[in-house]
Amino acid sequence: MARQKTYHSGNRTIMIAPILRDLRQSAGMKQVYLAKRLGISQSYLANLEAGRRYPSLEVIEMYATFFQKGSVTDAIINTLK
Repeated sequence: MARQKTYHSGNRTIMIAPILRDLRQSAGMKQVYLAKRLGISQSYLANLEAGRRYPSLEVIEMYATFFQKGSVTDAIINTLK
């Protein structure tokens, strides 16, 4: 199993992959559907969710816009508190 990539903020580590995967799964979506809606490939989305790739800020913003709550950014910020 591949080690998940993480972001570091001070002394905190943020694992983005589970946040992205949980958002999609809690909405009951398949990867192929969400990837198409976001305009990214399903393989790229799978790599993001598996922690093999880092999402760009643009992709994080696309998630936040798509889920219409700032969910991704809120989840990331909450891990820093």
